[in-house]
Amino acid sequence: MSLLPWKKSQQQKQLSAYLDGELDPQEALGLGEHLVFDHELRKTLADYARADEIVGQALAPATSPDAAQFADGLAAALGTDAQTPQAPRRINPAVWASVGLLVTAGLTFAGLRRRGLV
Repeated sequence: MSLLPWKKSQQQKQLSAYLDGELDPQEALGLGEHLVFDHELRKTLADYARADEIVGQALAPATSPDAAQFADGLAAALGTDAQTPQAPRRINPAVWASVGLLVTAGLTFAGLRRRGLV
């Protein structure tokens, strides 16, 4: 048996008030008895509860994670040890000087060879 449209609207309002705890104890008891025997009514109430939960989550203020916890979680996900950061490797100036001398010697040898002196 389907409800007339205006009775269905009234029942929906009553279910919403029941979910919000706005019904007086006598009305809540009467609706609770209907919920026990009417599967469709229970399904509708569950749908309202789900919608209420979704709206509550959407309206909840956003929270930002703690920076230290985020860094620890990131380090754990990457598989690195966050406690001992590695210092960047610096190339010894003597190595740079050696490379410079080798490049200069190579260019000099190539120039002399092009002129036919070597």
